Amino acid sequence: WTLGEPMPGGLERIALSPDGALLALSGDQGPVELWDVADRRRVASISTDLGEFPTALSWNPEGDLLAVAVARGGGGGLVVVDREGVEQGAVPFDDDLFPSWLAFGAGGSWVAVNLDTPRDDASRRGVRVINWRTGEVRRTIDEGTGAVAADPVGDRVAVVADVSGSAGVWPAGDEPVVARLSRNEQFLGLAWSADGRRLATGGASGTVRVWDPDTGVPVAALRGHDAAVLSVAFSQDGRRLASLDVDGVVRVW
Repeated sequence: WTLGEPMPGGLERIALSPDGALLALSGDQGPVELWDVADRRRVASISTDLGEFPTALSWNPEGDLLAVAVARGGGGGLVVVDREGVEQGAVPFDDDLFPSWLAFGAGGSWVAVNLDTPRDDASRRGVRVINWRTGEVRRTIDEGTGAVAADPVGDRVAVVADVSGSAGVWPAGDEPVVARLSRNEQFLGLAWSADGRRLATGGASGTVRVWDPDTGVPVAALRGHDAAVLSVAFSQDGRRLASLDVDGVVRVW
C-alpha cells in the first residue's frame, strides 16, 4: 500500500515494529509518523522540541517502545514513545553533538546512539549507551564512528568502530570488549539475528559476512553484490538474510 501524502523532505527512514503491526516513517524534517499496517491508518505524529530533523529510528526488541533521534541547528536529542506515540522519556544532547545511528537495547532500558560533532575534538565523538529514563551514560565507546546494532536478547551492542571501518561487540556496561571482527574489511551495516546467536555485516567490498558474536569468528561469507553493501537484516526466524547495496540491489540469502 502507499501513503496518501508525501513525507516532508521525502521519505528517508522506516522502522517496522517486531510484530509487523506498526510502521514508523520519517523524512528529512518534520514529525515522525506511526502507521497501523493492517488498517492503513495513521496512529500518531511525533514531534519534539529537541529537534526538527529526524536522523534515526529504532524499536526495542519487545516492540512496545520506539526511539527517535533528532537534530537541530545546535545539537539534538532522542525521544522514546509508546505504540500510541505518547512520549515516555527524552534525553537532550549538548549543543555540539549530533546523533546519527541508533539502536534500542533488550529490555527497553537503554539505547546506543552514535554522536558526532563539528568540532575538531575526537574525544566528543563516539557511541554512548544511555539509560533513556534517567539520561545516565552507561558506557562510551570512543572508537565507534558508524553503524550500531543492539543484541535483541542480551546486554551488548555491536558497533562499526574507527575510521578503518572495523567492528566489535561490547557489553552495554563497563566490561571489556567481547569480540572484534576483522577481515581487512570496511564494514558499513550491522544486524543481529533475533536469537542473538549471529551477527551479519555488510562491507565496502560487497561481501556480506555472518559472524559468531561471542568469538568474532566468521561462519559464512556471501558474495554476489557488485557494490558496497550498506544495510543487512535477518528475517524473524533467522533463516533468511537480506542485503542492500549502494546501487539499490537487494539480495536475499
